[in-house]
Amino acid sequence: SARFLAALGMTTQAFPKMVIGVTCGWVAAEVGADEIVHGGTTYGDVRIVDLEGGNIAFRTLSGAFRYAPLAEVERIRVDSLGMLGDLNEAEARLEKNDYVRALVHYERTVRLASGFWERLARARYILACDRGDRIDTIAQQFRKLLSDESGGASLAAELLPVVAPSRQSRGTARALKEIETVIDDVPSQSGRVLLEMLRFHIVRRSGRGDAIAMARELVRQPIPRIIATRPVYRVYREALATMLESGAVAEVLRAANEGLEDAPEQVLPELLLIKAAALMESASDDEGAIRAGWAAARLVIHYRDDVLAPEALLMAARVHERIGRIPTALQLLGECMNHDRISAVTKARATELATRLKTTG
Repeated sequence: SARFLAALGMTTQAFPKMVIGVTCGWVAAEVGADEIVHGGTTYGDVRIVDLEGGNIAFRTLSGAFRYAPLAEVERIRVDSLGMLGDLNEAEARLEKNDYVRALVHYERTVRLASGFWERLARARYILACDRGDRIDTIAQQFRKLLSDESGGASLAAELLPVVAPSRQSRGTARALKEIETVIDDVPSQSGRVLLEMLRFHIVRRSGRGDAIAMARELVRQPIPRIIATRPVYRVYREALATMLESGAVAEVLRAANEGLEDAPEQVLPELLLIKAAALMESASDDEGAIRAGWAAARLVIHYRDDVLAPEALLMAARVHERIGRIPTALQLLGECMNHDRISAVTKARATELATRLKTTG
């Protein structure tokens, strides 16, 4: 971590971001006892040393530093450090989808832990609440996270929910009330924008309130660089999609094009996909449809392994269907359905389109 390197009289500038190696006899001699499972790989005998942004920083036995995205880590196990026993139990319960008991143990850990462990536990608590459809608890924990002015906003920007709330969620009204109560008192613009993002996400998913008006207001606000993360731009794309559904094609295209000029590299797939959708919506002839196809193709070509690549392939297939190139459309659908990161929803849509094209085409 930066603090660890500073203690050695070093800086992070001299090291690659993803892997930092340190050759120091006493470091190599220290035995790690923590464990991280990420991407199906178990990193055992490591030492978790910090939480930097949305990444867990840990040290291997060789003294090398590595980073694992917090939201992508399947499980954490920490050495028996007294108060962190509940964290191990929470992680074990979460792995078994036992959300009720997992959340109890996360809540205990958050109350007892301190330093970066408290922030790490709170982040894992929020992620577990998302999977367990506890949107009210997410709102409460966001408020507490944003009270940390030193790094709360940058961490919260990695934790916007994906699953919660469902239509059956019982905590939606409580979550919206929680946000309404505290949003004006949040001292930073970043914190307020994040709460607006969370509120819009809840309203859009639950149907409580005017999502279109809220989307317009959200899109008008600049996104501070410190929270310009992929989860934030995922919600931003949802806001633009809501506007597109209301017929605001020109506004959506303008916002997408401005974002493509200014936004960080890692969020560009979100903007390319919504731009392609807006161009497709506005296309009145083959030439207009082809412009939409170009935007989708940019996503596939430059971000082949991105989670949105299957949706871009599906959109490109629809473009080719529209201009009468059925064999090419079927080829693109095949690539879409065989993509490693395809979601169940996208796969079902691609399968339906392929079946229809084979039957009628």
